[in-house]
Amino acid sequence: MSTRFTLTGVQQEELRRCPHVQSVSAHMVQFTPAFKRLVLREYVRGMSPDAIFRNADVPVHLFRPRYARERIKAWRAIAKQHGMEHFDTEQRGKNGVALAQWRDLEKSYAAMSDKEKVAFLEAEVEALKEIRHRFLTPPPSHQESHSSRRRTNASSLDV
Repeated sequence: MSTRFTLTGVQQEELRRCPHVQSVSAHMVQFTPAFKRLVLREYVRGMSPDAIFRNADVPVHLFRPRYARERIKAWRAIAKQHGMEHFDTEQRGKNGVALAQWRDLEKSYAAMSDKEKVAFLEAEVEALKEIRHRFLTPPPSHQESHSSRRRTNASSLDV
């Protein structure tokens, strides 16, 4: 996991002049979607992360070592999971894709008939019961009980 950084006001101004920076604060730099796509294309072609950022006139000296590599790793994971078009939609403050999926579920629930809603809620209750059972029931002990252990005493030993 990456460590947090702090940018001074002067450093923030320097980053704001970069055409690939969408917004900046003391602890956050948000790059444009076009820059993220450019970075991923160049990385696939074999260019090093720092070289990509330097060629795009992003002042990498303002960041901790390996910052460019960390960003590329995160952006590649996002592109793999959601596709490159995901960069074109604002996700900050929206709890990302999970909230969008929840809103879709709310809309579809609102469109259900009463009978469908009852069936949906019954299935939800069963799923919750299963989750509670799975996570709240202690795992079975693998230790043998005392009665099943083999007893050894002097009379049973051949000496």
